[in-house]
Amino acid sequence: VLLSATGEVEGHWSSLVNPDRDIPNSSIHGVYGRHVKDAPAFTQIARELFGLLDGRVLVAHNARFDARMLSQELARAGLAPEETLPGYVCTMELSKRLFPGMPSKLGDVLTRAGISNRNAHTALADAEATAALFQYFLRNGVTLPGAASITIDARPLSQLTANSAVPLTREAAEAAHYEQE
Repeated sequence: VLLSATGEVEGHWSSLVNPDRDIPNSSIHGVYGRHVKDAPAFTQIARELFGLLDGRVLVAHNARFDARMLSQELARAGLAPEETLPGYVCTMELSKRLFPGMPSKLGDVLTRAGISNRNAHTALADAEATAALFQYFLRNGVTLPGAASITIDARPLSQLTANSAVPLTREAAEAAHYEQE
């Protein structure tokens, strides 16, 4: 799901990917080997995805995990994610701050925000629900880095490691944002 800087949906893109290995947790997300046997490998779609992501901030629920996996796969495809993706925003971390003491699973947060997920645990439906959640946060006073009032942390991908666990401080995120301009 591609969002504008103001949070408006600009488009959708999705593709099954053949991971060339067994698919774990098929009973949860419903994707089995038979569904991906004729799907493209990640390297076959990487450039198209890379172009769609160029200059955008990745927004995801548990974004640290998604950003690390995406960066690794883009790098394996010979692309430089740190030059394309300026950073990420994690709706799970935002939800912990905006709904203190509440479970931070996507389904729980969506329920709290009054958002439905038409097909939970499928990639596109979860992405659409996360985009709707991010729009909810924007409508309720969360602003993006670079806006007049910075109220969320954005972690540059160049600072993402396998051991990354805590979002940057607001000051560090602002400094990183302005270094990239």
